[in-house]
Amino acid sequence: MVPAVGYCFQVRAVDKVGNTGAWSVQKCSAVTLDDRALAASAGWSRVSWSLFYRGTATQTSKTGAYLTRSGAALTRVAVVATRCPSCGTVGVYVNGSSVGTVNLYSATTLRKAVISLPPFSYRTGTVTLKVLSTGKLIQVDGLGISRA
Repeated sequence: MVPAVGYCFQVRAVDKVGNTGAWSVQKCSAVTLDDRALAASAGWSRVSWSLFYRGTATQTSKTGAYLTRSGAALTRVAVVATRCPSCGTVGVYVNGSSVGTVNLYSATTLRKAVISLPPFSYRTGTVTLKVLSTGKLIQVDGLGISRA
C-alpha cells in the first residue's frame, strides 16, 4: 500500500533588526493515493502499465463494484482515472452519502486525468467510489483526499 503524504506550511517574516511578524495562515496540500491503497470489491482487476500513475490502475465494467478508503478526514476529493470514449460513470460517497459523480467519458483517451469535486463540509470516515454505469470501462488510477 502507498500511503498519502500531506504537507502543511506556515511562514513569518523577520526584519533586519529582529522583529518577528505573525505566522501566516496554514496552507496544506496532499499527494494522491495510488489505486493499490484502495480496497476493492469483487469484479475489479489490477493492471500494470508505465502510463498509469505509479505504474498500476484498478479496472472494472461491473455496475455496483466499488473501491473504498477508510480512515479519511476530508473536505475535498479528486479521482485520478482514465477518461475515454468507452468509459463510464462513478459515484463518490463519504460514509454512504453522495458528494458527487464523476463522468469518465471523453472523445479521446486521457490517462491520469484528475477530476476534482467541489469542496464540501468536513467529514471523516470511508470514501467509496461506486460504478454507476453499465458495461462501461472504469479505470481508477488514484484518489486525492484533502482537508484544505
